Amino acid sequence: MNPKPQTDAQLLATMRDLVKVQQANQAVKEKELAVEQERIKSNEKIALASIEAQKGDRNEQIKAVSKMHTQRNIIIGVVIIAVVAIIFVSMFTDNTAFALEVLKIGGALLAGYIAGFGRGKTTALEQQRRNEDE
Repeated sequence: MNPKPQTDAQLLATMRDLVKVQQANQAVKEKELAVEQERIKSNEKIALASIEAQKGDRNEQIKAVSKMHTQRNIIIGVVIIAVVAIIFVSMFTDNTAFALEVLKIGGALLAGYIAGFGRGKTTALEQQRRNEDE
């Protein structure tokens, strides 16, 4: 009765099984690591695409605001030139009543334009904030 050889064989078989299980665990961990690296790369690509899209949107917003300011300045310049021309014409023709009426109407139109421009700008900013909140 020699129980030791069977115990050694069982111990050896158990150790081999343990090594196989550890190798399988290591292989699973390597696959999980590879999947995690792919996920990180995918998230990086998504983040970069999002940043580029935001850059494009921001550039479009800047261009739109710049165009709006340019148009406003052109309109104000045209109105000022028209008012100055009317004043000069009325000075040379001694028709001050006409010049005063034109200035009253022009002033009211200019005040309405400025108020409307401010209201439009406020509305656009409110919509932009709502879009950012969503």
